[in-house]
Amino acid sequence: MDKILEGLVSSSHPLPLKRVIVRKVVESAEHWLDEAQCEAMFDLTTRLILEGQDHFQRQVGHQVLEAYARYHRPEFESFFNKTFVLGLLQQGYHSLDRKDVAILDYIHNGLKLIMSCPSVLDLFSLLQVEVLRMVCERPEPQLCARLSDLLADFVQCIPKGKLSITFCQQLVRTIGHFQCVSTQEKELREYVSQVTKVSNLLQNIWKAEPSTLLPSLQEVFASISSTEIDASFEPSVALASLVQHIPLQMITVLIRSLTTDPNVKDASMTQALCRMIDWLSWPLAQHVDTWVIALLKGLAAVQKFTILIDVTLLKIELIVPHVVNLVHSFKSDGLPSSTTFLVQLTELIHCMMYHYSGFPDLYEPILEAIKFYNANNDKVYL
Repeated sequence: MDKILEGLVSSSHPLPLKRVIVRKVVESAEHWLDEAQCEAMFDLTTRLILEGQDHFQRQVGHQVLEAYARYHRPEFESFFNKTFVLGLLQQGYHSLDRKDVAILDYIHNGLKLIMSCPSVLDLFSLLQVEVLRMVCERPEPQLCARLSDLLADFVQCIPKGKLSITFCQQLVRTIGHFQCVSTQEKELREYVSQVTKVSNLLQNIWKAEPSTLLPSLQEVFASISSTEIDASFEPSVALASLVQHIPLQMITVLIRSLTTDPNVKDASMTQALCRMIDWLSWPLAQHVDTWVIALLKGLAAVQKFTILIDVTLLKIELIVPHVVNLVHSFKSDGLPSSTTFLVQLTELIHCMMYHYSGFPDLYEPILEAIKFYNANNDKVYL
């Protein structure tokens, strides 16, 4: 039967005819086959899934494999064993690299098919080790998201005990390496979706094993507070996706701990705060502003005003050109709604300048841009 299927999928027969014959092959799965025949079919369908030349071949591979695995469970259990799975994860499959998402998808599907078999426990133990190794290799967002899908369905594969802490810390580091170079909306949405899956995985682990939360947060701070100069690496703003999963009731304790820790140098705190402010650019940044404000207040409470001044200067200098361009853009379109917006923006700018006075050189371009909407005395901010 495997030879018939192999010849069929690569033949030039019309697609509708191929589908009819494939249906017959699927229906024949309930008939008796010896172990060698089953293994041949599992080999072929695995090859179609992982190396199929088109969607049809991969689809046929999935359909036939699932049918034969369902009716020949002991034979599939023998085929889908620890040695085979370990080989896929560490060596790949023929021309397919071990980090290809298709490998992980295949294993994910295989676990579903073997779930009721005793040997699945051996696979769970194997995967607890392998998923930790994979995360330590800093997988790309797509692969990490697929790994999160697998672990969401099979929590038995998540490392346990002390290794769960290590796994979470390494997952935080991996998120810190995420980047999306595309500016296309479709790719950006997909990237955000992938990051969300990974952060949700961490949230689920934190809930199941609360002892993993604090070490994970320490890893986040270690990443964003690093002052080492490395032009090739800047912690990803994707780390902001984790903030929404941190219990808000922890704010007071964590902020006090950070701001009073003598081991945290001012330069590190400045770096961390600047990067937290950058997190506000993350599309789904929830509670980031709450944590930033709490940290600012915490630093003020312990009179670390130098840090506050440094952060203000660093961030305002970056914002000023954008504010001026924004004002000019709304001025040029001449719409009534734009005028209303500019009046409100001007009021906000004056409030901000009042709270953060003492930077005349920085504020001068902004004051010039909004002067037609300004009913106040500029000098009050100088």
